[in-house]
This record gives sequence, C-alpha cells and structure tokens, in this order.
Amino acid sequence: MKNDTRKAIGIVGGVGPYAGLDLNQKIFACTTVKTEQDHFQVYLLSCSSLIGDRTEYLLHPESHENPGEAIYEVVAKLNAIGAQVIGIPCNTSHCAPIYDVIVARIRENRLPITLVNMIEETARFTIGAVPRVRRVGLLATRGTYSSGVYQSTFASLGEVEVLSPEPHEQESVHASIYDPTYGIKTHPNPISREAVKILTDAGKGLIARGAEAVIMGCTEIPLALRPVALGVPMIDSTLVLARALIARAEA
Repeated sequence: MKNDTRKAIGIVGGVGPYAGLDLNQKIFACTTVKTEQDHFQVYLLSCSSLIGDRTEYLLHPESHENPGEAIYEVVAKLNAIGAQVIGIPCNTSHCAPIYDVIVARIRENRLPITLVNMIEETARFTIGAVPRVRRVGLLATRGTYSSGVYQSTFASLGEVEVLSPEPHEQESVHASIYDPTYGIKTHPNPISREAVKILTDAGKGLIARGAEAVIMGCTEIPLALRPVALGVPMIDSTLVLARALIARAEA
C-alpha cells in the first residue's frame, strides 16, 4: 500500500447529521481518483445528542449552554484519531459567540490542526465566482441572520451587500429547516415539497430585489435546492467547504 502524505480530513457531524454526510459525499465527488485507494482519509463523527442547537443558543444564550464547547470536544476527538484539517458543516456554528469559543479551546489546548472557516471560504468563493458582484442573497437560519456573520465577512472583503429575506420570510425559511412536520432537519429523505417551495420562493424574492447570486447559508438547504434552478448562481456553502478542505489537505 502506498504512503499517503496528504493530511487527513475531519468532519464535525451531527450539525445536522445529513449535512455531515453531504459534506463527506462532496469531498469524495471533488476528488480525482483512478482507484478507491486514491481517496482522502476522512473521519466523520456525528454527535447530534451532544451538541445543542446553535440558533437556540444565539437567540436565547441565557438559557442554553454554548454549543461551541461540545463542538470543540468533537474536534478534539477527530484530532485524536488522526484528523489534521477539520470542517464544521454548519453555518450557524461559525457565528462569533460559538466559533470564537471553538477557536479559543483549540489554541488553549494547542491542537495541531487547521480549522477551515466555512463562512470566510464561501464569501471569498462568491466574490471570485461571480464577477463584479455587488449584491448577494442569503438563505439561512434565524441564528445566522441575527448574528450578521455573512454581512461582516463580506464587508471585510469588499463592497458587497448581503440581502436577507423580509422578517416574515426569514421565519418561513427557518421553518423549512426546523419545522417538525416538513422541515429538512426532521425530514431529510425525501425532502418535503413544502420546504422546497418555501426556499424557492424566498430565493426568487431575493433575486427580485437585486441579488446577483444566492448563498445557501445553511447546510440543510442544498439538500432541498440541489435540483432547483433560479437563474442566478446558487452558492453551496457545503460544496465550498469540501473544496477548501481538499485544498488544505493537499497543501
């Protein structure tokens, strides 16, 4: 067996579970191989029961434990079994109150890993992929909207306006992800028609307001909108993360 000098990739799964599987699949799909032995070493740990809901914490921090602590524990476990480049397939986990805790714990414990920031990678990719882009639409959870993480990240990279749906549409988008009867988190396979319609309508609304691209800023959303074409580039944050992990693993 040949010696693989590439770094091993780790995936913090369970945030949600199908998002971790989707990232794993996209890593394999983006890897050029001649045999199955050419694929990267990828470690996926799915620990949903240990990691609290990210949006609930952001909206009600006084009554919920910071999920960044549990996410760090999964990161540490991944490193212990050999992962060197790690991604978290959850946009909301990258909001500062959560992500800063993860980064701080990694530094305190001197873990020899590279943690790839999904939001930063998605913003850079969008600016590069859509020439002279000035307005992008964002489909996301209420937690991600409330944090303004995409707005601040794009602002640090240039003059790109991030459009969010109107408040009532934000509630509908959030429900398409979380609703227990039709939401993607509880009904990932097959995806409900209601969730697809809500997200499609919200995307069209952003485009009507001038969005030149739409970021699928929750890792459940690409599961629903994969076959949907809205006439502008649809930026899949999970796919962006997969390619970024591959690039770091090969470096």
